[in-house]
This record gives sequence, C-alpha cells and structure tokens, in this order.
Amino acid sequence: MVERDVELSVSLAYDAATGEASWSQALARLGEPFDSAVYLVLWNNWEGRQDLAATSDAIPEEAEAAYEAHYGAIDPRRSLALTLPVGTSMACHEHFGPDFVRRDEFYNDYLGRHGWRFAMAARVVEFQGRTAVVGLQRSEKAGPFAESERALLVSAGRHLGRALTLATRLEVAEGRAAVRQAMLDRLRVAAVLVDAEARVLEQNLAAERLFAAGGPPRCRFGRLAAADPEEDLRLRWLVRRTTDAAASGLPDGGACRLSRGARGSVTVRAMPIRSGAAGGDRPAALLLIEGDANLPGETALPLRALYGLTPAEEAVALGLLDGLPIRAIAARRATSVETVRVQVRSLLAKTGCSRQADLLLRLGAWAAWR
Repeated sequence: MVERDVELSVSLAYDAATGEASWSQALARLGEPFDSAVYLVLWNNWEGRQDLAATSDAIPEEAEAAYEAHYGAIDPRRSLALTLPVGTSMACHEHFGPDFVRRDEFYNDYLGRHGWRFAMAARVVEFQGRTAVVGLQRSEKAGPFAESERALLVSAGRHLGRALTLATRLEVAEGRAAVRQAMLDRLRVAAVLVDAEARVLEQNLAAERLFAAGGPPRCRFGRLAAADPEEDLRLRWLVRRTTDAAASGLPDGGACRLSRGARGSVTVRAMPIRSGAAGGDRPAALLLIEGDANLPGETALPLRALYGLTPAEEAVALGLLDGLPIRAIAARRATSVETVRVQVRSLLAKTGCSRQADLLLRLGAWAAWR
C-alpha cells in the first residue's frame, strides 16, 4: 500500500510538471503513507534564494508564512539538506539529539507549535544552478523515520527530480515561445509558417489581420489559398518547393506574386524551415507576405529591416531605386566602384535575386508599397 501511494504521488508529480495537477496534490499523496507533512524546495544556488516552494495541505498557510519570514533562516536542517549528494537522504534525529532540540528556537518555537518533531529530506536533483529538496516532517508520536522510509523517499525523489526538470524546461520553452511570438507580432509584414500542404502552423498578428480582411492569400479551413486557380497552383508549388528545400538543407525557397485586382499585388517570399526547427518533425516554410498585405494606413518595413541590410547596402539599394548607375552611386557615397559592386552582390543574395534587373523590380515593388 505504501508503494502504491508513492507511485500515485509520482504520477501526480509528472502531471504537475505539465500543468495537469498541482504540486500540492502530488506532495499530499506522497505524505499519506508516511503520516507526514511534505514540502518541496527549489533553491537557487547562484542567488542564494528560494525559487519555488510547494507544500502539502498538511502545512498551514501561517506556518509557511512564518517559515518564510523568520524560521527558514534559522532552520538547522536546511544547510544539511542542501549539501546532501543528489540521490541521498538524511533524517534529523541522526544529527540533532534531545539536548539540542530542547534548547533550539526552531524546534521549540516553530516545529513544536505546529505539532512536528521528526523530519527527513532527500536532495532529488541539481540543474541550471538550482537544487531541489523534498522533505517530510511528522509528530513526535509518529517517531523518527526508519531507514526503509528514507530509501523509499530517495526512490520517489528520482522521479520528482525528473518532473521538476521537465517543468523547468517547459517553463523556459514557453517563455521563449512567448518572446518569439511577441517579436513576430511587432512586424508589419504578415508572417505565416505552413507545412508542405500549405496548412497554417503559426502566424503573427499582421497575418491574422490579413486573413480577416480576406487576403490575399486567403486562409480557409486552416489552409492558404489564392482566389485565382493559376495563382493558387503557383502558391502551392512555391510552398512545396520550399518545404522540399528545407528537407534537403537548401538555403532558399523563392517567391510568387498574388493579385489584388485593382489594388495591385502582393509578393509571397518563402524561406525553408528545417525539420524540428518549427517544433515538429516535418519541414516547413516561412512565408512573408509583403506590400499591400500590410495593414491599411501602415507603411512597408524599411528595406534594412525587411532584408537584413547594412546601412551601406540600404543606401546603395536606394541609389539603384533612383536610377543611378554604379559609378554615380560610388560618387554619391564617396567610395570606390568596386565597393559598390560588392554591396550590389550582397543585395542580390539577401533579396533572393539572381540578376540586377530582378533586384530593381523588387525594389520598385517595395517603393510602390510605401
């Protein structure tokens, strides 16, 4: 029966790591066969502070508050527990005898007040500069913890350590995902992540607004499509070509243009995203929908931000847009013709163009969207 309760507590700990249960539930189940109150501490070794504390319901809120405010700092068991080798345990009666207990403030004013006397603890994991300790404490009537109980706690502690590590990794991953989504939502260009069948996996705020306005492209039943059948085939070919490039490790996908009727057109630029990078096991394509896809009243991204240009490359691009030959751009910028040629080659690479004529078309389209 004791082992069964421990198994249930371990199962609840994994549920707590994924948010499907609370740590208090897991700890309460762990404490039942030991007739004990249970606490879990995640200690930040770098900053000398407690990052996470969870307790079973057997520890009253006022006891938690008093421990945080004063008694934690004078708890004679804490330093011993935090320096245990990972995967080992300790019992307080082996370190603090009756004479020490009679005169110690922590034992008399804190533990005694709440009906506790004996404790055992196990250091369950250490990772990313933090130490996790699970502890049990019970009454004097229940007696000190036996060696078999300590072994059982160590066994359960291994799973608690894995669950805590999982919880931390999930928390970090969720935080990073939130930051990345916030970055994407700041873009005025619509950004959409799709699979090989043009099914939408992720999208930014600009894309949501674009789809709400009817596109192009449209998003119907979670899949991108163009209104014109020929353009739809072109879009699907682009997506398939790009996901194939992702699977092959190629650096680029290409672009296609979609008509907006009397309102001009938009360009869909596709970039391959390799398997695993998008959070799945299949390659994907990142689509940037530029131009009139931007929200009404908003301008297109600056060239520098749109294509990752240096200030010098942006100046050369604007010179080309003004119709200047390379020599005139070099004279305007007080630099050599060869330097400008190098910068033009960099512009071609960064904008995905193979010829200067294509680059001029792309720059002209950007200028029309401003």
